[in-house]
Amino acid sequence: MFCPLACMKNMAKIRNKITKALGFILVFAVLFPKTHAQTNSLNFDSYTSEDGLSQNSVYSIAQTSDGFMWLGTQDGLNRFDGKEFFHIKSMPLSQDTIASDFSKFSKTITCLYADSADWLWVGTTKEIALYNRYLNKFVYPNVVYKGFNLPNVIYLTKIIEYKNNIWILTKNKGIFCYNKVNKKMVPLEWDGNNPISINAITFAPNGSIWVASEKEIYKLDQNKFSNIKLTNIQSKDDGYVDICFVNDELWIIKGDRKIIFLSNFIGNEYTVNHFSQNFKGKTPFADANLIHQSDSNTVWLGSRSNGIIKVNLSNHTYENAIHGSQKSVLKTQFVLSFFTNNQKITWVGLSGGLYKFYSMSATIDLFRNETFNENSVSDNKIFSIFTKNDLDFYMGTLYSGLLHFNVTSNTFTNYSPSEKKISSSESKNIYEIIPGKNNLLWLATWSGLLSFDKKTKIFEEFKDKNDEQTIELCALINLKNSSKILTGGYRGSLRIFDTEAKTWEKCYDPYHFLDNTKLRVRYMKEFGEGDIFMSTETSCLVKYNYKSGQFTTYPQFESISGTSRHFCVDGPFFWIATDDGLIQASLPNFNPIKVWTTKDGLADNYIYAVLTDKFGRIWVSSNRRISMLDHKKMYVEIIILKTICRIWSSILPPATKIKMQIYGSEV
Repeated sequence: MFCPLACMKNMAKIRNKITKALGFILVFAVLFPKTHAQTNSLNFDSYTSEDGLSQNSVYSIAQTSDGFMWLGTQDGLNRFDGKEFFHIKSMPLSQDTIASDFSKFSKTITCLYADSADWLWVGTTKEIALYNRYLNKFVYPNVVYKGFNLPNVIYLTKIIEYKNNIWILTKNKGIFCYNKVNKKMVPLEWDGNNPISINAITFAPNGSIWVASEKEIYKLDQNKFSNIKLTNIQSKDDGYVDICFVNDELWIIKGDRKIIFLSNFIGNEYTVNHFSQNFKGKTPFADANLIHQSDSNTVWLGSRSNGIIKVNLSNHTYENAIHGSQKSVLKTQFVLSFFTNNQKITWVGLSGGLYKFYSMSATIDLFRNETFNENSVSDNKIFSIFTKNDLDFYMGTLYSGLLHFNVTSNTFTNYSPSEKKISSSESKNIYEIIPGKNNLLWLATWSGLLSFDKKTKIFEEFKDKNDEQTIELCALINLKNSSKILTGGYRGSLRIFDTEAKTWEKCYDPYHFLDNTKLRVRYMKEFGEGDIFMSTETSCLVKYNYKSGQFTTYPQFESISGTSRHFCVDGPFFWIATDDGLIQASLPNFNPIKVWTTKDGLADNYIYAVLTDKFGRIWVSSNRRISMLDHKKMYVEIIILKTICRIWSSILPPATKIKMQIYGSEV
């Protein structure tokens, strides 16, 4: 996947070309001062980790009665008082007075909600808790709300209260309802099979409750969800991303990311309207992800790749938060959350920080480096880099598809999958690139597996619409002496794709490990005879032998941190990047030697990637900065400033004193 620069020929010459040409990837570090940029009327204050936010991916936002803003990130809970951030550094859940081991609980907070009793609900990728902000203590919900009960290992996506009921949406266990008056869980029935992943819930003006799964939209009637048959509006993938009642209209983001809204409901009849035909703006809006109504006349739409727009319902227009020369205003365009507080201020959580909308202000405070030249590249969020000849570099971007850089000609070319041929715009989110035969590259994208022909420049899509495990892919690996590819991603399981037969198959798993474990694989590498080591977000390091079907877990690492996104091997050592520091383990027995953290000088404990260079130094990327570790001398130096998601091995000799900038951010 990644190209260690130490493997290049004629290193000095190529390094100079890369440094000069890839200004957004590798340049001398220049820490720009806080800047101000001006737009029309969409004005924001921005906050990032440089301002005290513990981590830059803000998945959820809430406000408690005392006015504090609460932010859920990949590195736990943050409180903001308007001036400073306070990081809730630990999350020891306790059953009454019995504390639990924090290492077993996820720090990735996916949803927050302050209920009418002033309890702050906290949902993560594994569990749900209540936070007592006065005692700084987390408790299980059944300690406060008797009769509350949820399954174990549950991935929370939304928590909301409506008419004395607490509604809990999940990604892997369906939807649940707790009645605060009767103090018990409410049994729910469905037309057909219960959907596993619930994307959205919305409440109509008449009090009816609607939910959207990945495939269907349902309406609740007497504790039974009935399937709403919406004819002639389905996308190619027959799916739904988000729904929201905007006044008396049901707004829907379809699986193809197009927006429609239904109105004039009479029985089973309704009128279908298309957003693109009814609302006008300066810049087209694509790749919609979230709908949020902040007042009776204002709707906010967020995107995975196109920033945000503010919709004016009265005159049917919208304004882009980014457009024209001001495209650098929102440094990241992946919107994760919206929230409008009691003061009517709209907050936006992105993969690169927190933004606060002001209607009167004329400035945007940016605590980030300016993009070099927006005309030179299509996207500065780089997820993956691949090269085979050291002259042609192919890069997977967050929202612009495939970026090609030729060292000889010093030029960039962008290739984006055609929406006419590819079923989803999420195919532009490329997480991994590996080589194939006959000039092909294989791409792990959010919409599934793609191939790209370097000669014809044609993309082709391969996914099984009946198998959710073939979408939201993050990791790929060519299996040795085979025409098959092993894939892994956010859906939690593994699949094998035969590149010659163009067919999908399940992994050999005679012990049914994958039936009980969701891995969410982020990185893979094959060692020895069929042994695939994987960094996962649920079980830290896992080994899978695809010949024997044997899975091996490592409790000694999982007890340190449950989440890993990268690893590397350096001689007798195995280095594992986790959410709780860098694990140094010995080979071949995999015994932990040391956990390197901020106490040892690392810039951050939340680590995205780790690589070793030919001089034996370890390079560690975090949400804030890059650290260079010389474990033999017990020396750490923070030498690269800024957030990245992947790093190349250093090609500089140990005596060289040079600071570099690497752009790109983790999602």
